[in-house]
This record gives sequence, structure tokens and C-alpha cells, in this order.
Amino acid sequence: MSYAALAPTIDRAAASAVVLAAARCWRAAKDNGRQVQPSLFAALSRFDCGILAPVFDSLMHLCQAALGRTLRVGHAVKVSEDEHLLLDLLEGAKGSRAKFVHDAKLGGTLDSALHSTRIMLGMTLGRFVTPEETSSRCVHAASPQAGVAEGSSVRVGGGVVETIA
Repeated sequence: MSYAALAPTIDRAAASAVVLAAARCWRAAKDNGRQVQPSLFAALSRFDCGILAPVFDSLMHLCQAALGRTLRVGHAVKVSEDEHLLLDLLEGAKGSRAKFVHDAKLGGTLDSALHSTRIMLGMTLGRFVTPEETSSRCVHAASPQAGVAEGSSVRVGGGVVETIA
């Protein structure tokens, strides 16, 4: 198996700035009754990542559901505990999810959203994804657990892939 041309790894500072901007914009839009995705698109466009608006909208909804309360964000240079947790989750820190996800179905869905967000961040911030990143997402998407959250496993060419043999 070969890799697509890979650029250097993602710039952690740039990724963190995008994630914090998205979380804060999402929270402000929800609190002020504004449309979330257009607000996210505008905020993320300054990083050339406007396309990530639906990705972060879904991720923030899942994080808030997993927390069981309103997502708390920081201001200016102060990063909230929830934002630290979100950054840890996106970096793949072991044990971070266990801090607040107690429902296995929600946990699996959150894992999938985190994985998808990592891939999309990598694509928008200038690197290609590895086959391993893509294959693990495909395996989850075709699993019965994904069907719970996504309605069916995977639609391919007009049909539905129930399992991968």
C-alpha cells in the first residue's frame, strides 16, 4: 500500500486556532439565535477553512450532547476546560473521551466525528490523508454502529453496503 504525496504534518498552532475559532463562533451563534453554519463559514473563511462549517457544527453538537450540558468556551487568550478537552480529543489523547462520554453509541458516533474532523482539518490545512485514516473511517461507516447514528451503513452506487468482508 502506498501513500498519497504527504506534506509535513499539520501545524498544531494553526489547527488549534481553527478549532478554537469554530467552537467560539458556534457557541456565540447558538447563544445569540443566529444561523450557525453561515456564521461558522464566515469565521472559518479567514483561515481558508470555510468548507469545514458543517463539520464543526456536527462536532460541536456531539460534544455538547456527550457533555450533557452547554459547551463552555473561553475568551481571547483564555482557553476553557471544554476547549482543552476538545483539542485533546482532536489530537487523539488517550482517555479524553472517557471523561465525559458514558453512552457507547454516542461515543462511537463522537469518535467517528472526531476522526472525520481530523481528516478534514488535514485536507484544508495542507496535507493529504493516509490510507489508514481513510480505511478506519470506512470500516466504521460500514459498521452496524454507524447505522444507528447515520440511518444506514454506507450508500454506494445506489445500494447499501451492510458489511465489509
